[in-house]
Amino acid sequence: MKTLNDYQGAEGIDKLLECAPYINELISDKETMQNIEEKSWIQLGGELYKAHTETCNALFRALDHEPENAISAISATAQVMAELLTNKDLIDFFISLRKEKSKM
Repeated sequence: MKTLNDYQGAEGIDKLLECAPYINELISDKETMQNIEEKSWIQLGGELYKAHTETCNALFRALDHEPENAISAISATAQVMAELLTNKDLIDFFISLRKEKSKM
């Protein structure tokens, strides 16, 4: 699966903006994101996928990824979250988009 960092230039900008509503829904899930430091990436991926199945599937479509089974879907969700939460520039980008949208 391509990561968000794999997209460059204008294509990268378009891809980040396409993924923004899905990612913002996931990172806005206060219940699941609570005590995140106590969870493994797979546990976080499973909880988010279970709570936001349609959103995760839409995100996978945007990233041109089609999980073959439940393990693949959980793993892909965990991969996206790990990329987001370990890349300050990336998470700041999505948080700033969310703040800008709420001001409109």
